[in-house]
Amino acid sequence: MATVTYTKFATEYFWDILSEWHDYKLAVSSDKKTVTFTFSDTEAGWTKKLVLTGTGLTIGDGLITGGTISGVSARNELGQEIYKVAGLAIRGYAFRADNLYEAKGLLLAGNDAITGTAKGDDIETGAGNDKVTAG
Repeated sequence: MATVTYTKFATEYFWDILSEWHDYKLAVSSDKKTVTFTFSDTEAGWTKKLVLTGTGLTIGDGLITGGTISGVSARNELGQEIYKVAGLAIRGYAFRADNLYEAKGLLLAGNDAITGTAKGDDIETGAGNDKVTAG
């Protein structure tokens, strides 16, 4: 079960926790606990960096090739967290940077708890019996 929380830094009518980005750079930390996507084609206020946390994370040829993802944090161009996802147990190679639409399905596949803001978010859910708390 994932817990998705939108923060006060989400833009008005924020709707897509993972958009279809095209241009990105991918980096893994030396302790293999974080993988960071940095996107070059985003609008102001939307996700500029997507930071995946977990264990044993590895990358190769622009894709995650190993490890387990336990959380996600999206940050805007100012470094402010827009939303976070916790409670994951996703094999790293299944989270495909070249198909973030499918990756969204992995994040929202279970009985998830999703909490929005008071701004009028368009909240997405996935498979499962989700609990949505709008702001």
